[in-house]
Amino acid sequence: MLSQVLSKLLNDVGWLPTVFVGLLTFVIIRHFMKRMKYPPGPFPLPIVGNLLAFRDNTPQFIKTAEWQKKYGPVFTMWMGGRPIVVVNNWDATREALIVRRNEVIGRNISILGNIFRQEYEDIIFADYSPEWEVLRKIAHSAVRKYAVSEELAELVQDVVDASVRKMLKEKEPFDPTLYIYLLIYNIVASSAFGKRYEETDQEFLNLKEPSELFLSEFSSGIPGDLIPFLRIFTIHKEWKIKKTVDKYFAVLKREFMEHKDSYKSSRVLKIIKLLTIQKLVYRLFW
Repeated sequence: MLSQVLSKLLNDVGWLPTVFVGLLTFVIIRHFMKRMKYPPGPFPLPIVGNLLAFRDNTPQFIKTAEWQKKYGPVFTMWMGGRPIVVVNNWDATREALIVRRNEVIGRNISILGNIFRQEYEDIIFADYSPEWEVLRKIAHSAVRKYAVSEELAELVQDVVDASVRKMLKEKEPFDPTLYIYLLIYNIVASSAFGKRYEETDQEFLNLKEPSELFLSEFSSGIPGDLIPFLRIFTIHKEWKIKKTVDKYFAVLKREFMEHKDSYKSSRVLKIIKLLTIQKLVYRLFW
């Protein structure tokens, strides 16, 4: 009886190997047809591309320098199913970024980028669009007004001196990472918010945490951006960084709203106030 049931089951699913072979053939043919559209480069395997070339932890810039010697200044490497055209000398870079700028402009939408963008538009992770160009001009205009002033140079010197004085108080060998974070965020916070942090301030810790998590967990990106089905194995890490990014943005939102509420046109000193002005102009046109 059992043998009859198994025989019937095998007969019922006998078409599965044929379907599997057909799908595999389709994926392989599609992969190599897609490859023909791009400049030549190292041979990519279906699904994983050239990822295995980095399994020995060779730095990417060293590997691309080796490929440049073999394939020329413009070649394609595949990170999973995503083609990346590498431009690796001055003349080709100038042609791509200046002469043929309109043909190569744009960015891929990534999982990590969406986490950092949240529900807003930004400059770093957003794809190119007329709206993106306006936002870039707004940010550049606000930052440039502050960057060319003597106030910024004096601020940097003062923050660096304060950080060095803290480090000189250490009596034993120590890890300077915390002081480096404190130095950087105090320059940014002083410029944008008009305030400084101590190493134990919760706001400072909320700002620092995403940077540390990004470097430790996602310095090479999210695997799901390269091979989509791998996302099921890293979804817990995505939720972890989203939680820390939420705390990061909570600080920024609170500071922005406080400065927006206290804004006076006769007293514009900090970057965040300059950005408030630019944002009002932006809303007039968008």
